[in-house]
Amino acid sequence: MGAGGGKQAPPVGRRSSFLHYATGTKDAVKELFLEVTKGGSKAESLELDFASQKLFSKWPEKRKTSAIRLLCDAPMLKTLNLSGCGLNDECGKALAEVLANTHTLQELSIERNNIKEAGLTAIFTALETNKTLGKIHLMQQTTQPTSAVEQEACRVLLHGNDTLTKVGMDWRNAQLKRSAEQKLMKNVDMARLARKAAAEKPKNGNGETTPRTRAAKEEAPVRVSLIPAQPWYQKVFCAFCIPAN
Repeated sequence: MGAGGGKQAPPVGRRSSFLHYATGTKDAVKELFLEVTKGGSKAESLELDFASQKLFSKWPEKRKTSAIRLLCDAPMLKTLNLSGCGLNDECGKALAEVLANTHTLQELSIERNNIKEAGLTAIFTALETNKTLGKIHLMQQTTQPTSAVEQEACRVLLHGNDTLTKVGMDWRNAQLKRSAEQKLMKNVDMARLARKAAAEKPKNGNGETTPRTRAAKEEAPVRVSLIPAQPWYQKVFCAFCIPAN
């Protein structure tokens, strides 16, 4: 109890907050969230199996949201799958905080949940500044996303986000869906060009591009030859040379 007789405020830190709301809980899901988010963790994926989904779904809302916010501290997390976990709007807002803070997450799956307009809008707004997420899967929420969600998704895609390449969502408006898909294709092209640009960087010690790098640039199989390349002037000469009889 606090000095004024009211309830004691929960701890401010994300880990302390989760431990506060998970007090007395001893299950594999709790330990999984703690393991993925501890300092020095190498875990790149968090995905709950069917039994864990059922267990997580039964957690009180504050325990769920504090667990999700804890993922802001996951140092290596690249893939997060919380599909079928009974997520609601408050969980969606917590996921928005993760997206606003993560520098590693590349794919998010939250299908078959109960995230509505407030939660989905918060998620898309967070993607305006997120620079790592490439794929988000939102299909089969209990209610179809509203036009406000679709409009926010398009706004973020057209005016802020250049990294998303896939948005799995049940669209209502065909025109907004087409606009989103066109921008996603542009993002795919930009990602491919970025990979090519990275492939053009020299890889060996003398500043020359290696055969593997050239193959990546041309999207061709790697071919390494032990035969020295023929100079261009010899090729030109031989092209016009008539063999002697």
